[in-house]
Amino acid sequence: MVGPDSCCDKQDADRGEPEACPLHPAQPLTEHHPGQQHGDPGVERGQHDCQAEHAGPGGRDVADVRDDVDRARAGCRQRRVPPPAGLAAVAVELWGEAGCGKSHLLQAAVGQARAAGPSAICLCRAVPQAVQVGAVDDVEALDRTGQIDLFALYNRQRENGGVLLVSGTQSPVHLRLRDDLRTRLAWGLVYQVQALNDTEKSRALEQHALARGFTLPPDVTHYLLRHGRRDLPSLLAVLDALDAQCRREKRQPTVPLLKEVMGQKN
Repeated sequence: MVGPDSCCDKQDADRGEPEACPLHPAQPLTEHHPGQQHGDPGVERGQHDCQAEHAGPGGRDVADVRDDVDRARAGCRQRRVPPPAGLAAVAVELWGEAGCGKSHLLQAAVGQARAAGPSAICLCRAVPQAVQVGAVDDVEALDRTGQIDLFALYNRQRENGGVLLVSGTQSPVHLRLRDDLRTRLAWGLVYQVQALNDTEKSRALEQHALARGFTLPPDVTHYLLRHGRRDLPSLLAVLDALDAQCRREKRQPTVPLLKEVMGQKN
């Protein structure tokens, strides 16, 4: 599947906020720079395209997110002063439905950052303290205190050249957060992560099975996709349970055996 050529330059009719371009796990990333808005004169609007090599089915383009983070941090260091108000390239938000891979991306980006040296941490529904690369998964679940902490972290990262990564089920403008927090997250880079379609899920399941040392028959894959839960983590969990059952009983994966495994998990 071919990724988008460029980032859309559309505006939300109600709030005048930028729309995020879709990010498919197997497609290149397209980044969004909202620029001038919310009464911030002197900040020029701008956008450019970031294309990556095709990552293949199930690929997550982690390197692209890391490159964006590196460029944002380098830009802040070169300025030696906080970025202009409204230009928050140090903030990155990933959004999409449950199970589409947002948590995987955040954890991978934090892992890459930590391997390169900076202090980095990823927390779910909680805000890290002093850290160079901070990630907050499931950001819309933060309570009032958590949102205040995240607003403070955003300001510290902007002033100190740090990086803030967050994930949610909606784009920043639609998140149920404080208005000032939603606005600042929208100033950064916003990526929509789209879930795999059935064909891509089928290939992902087959690749996962091969990685575990067995071949998944097409009829088993078809049954699992038709009768299993729709999100990929749940499908992979069933596949792992099927593999374990096959090993215990020394049997090949079949639809009847899959039915037994799915019955046990339910």
